Amino acid sequence: MNEQQRLWLVQAKSDYRMFTELRHGPGPTCHVLHYLQMSAEKLAKAYFWGSGNPRRSHAVLLKFCRAIKSNDRLRMALEYEQRDAWKAMIDGISQVAFAVERLAPDLAGDGPNPEYPWPPVLPAEAPVEFTFPIWRGPGADAPMRKFLYFLDRLFMRSDSCF
Repeated sequence: MNEQQRLWLVQAKSDYRMFTELRHGPGPTCHVLHYLQMSAEKLAKAYFWGSGNPRRSHAVLLKFCRAIKSNDRLRMALEYEQRDAWKAMIDGISQVAFAVERLAPDLAGDGPNPEYPWPPVLPAEAPVEFTFPIWRGPGADAPMRKFLYFLDRLFMRSDSCF
């Protein structure tokens, strides 16, 4: 792991700790999703720093899923013995990864994001008052549970597999 990866990873882990604390608390969903989006984005950027300076964009989660789909070292570090099972798991979380990625205000356009009221020109919704369909709290749907399980494992083993 190079120094740039370490820096991005340490920040991603800090954001993810905040996500896990907020996830089971009584606070607003927008804060939970904000930390989920930021931690996952920074984790992906830490990975991409392994092969040079990633471009400055919030659109990295889906790219990350595509990149790791053929990464046998990461697959083995996360204890997926069979390539087909690994690829199926990545395919299964990619749609959620894309939805989480699109929570970034720059990618949300005029739609819901966990940071700023929208639409930007004449706001009509505030994140703190919005029910985000992607999040159902601790009773998350199966694709979100798989995505969170994957992130948990990746964060636990990231020091050894990046």
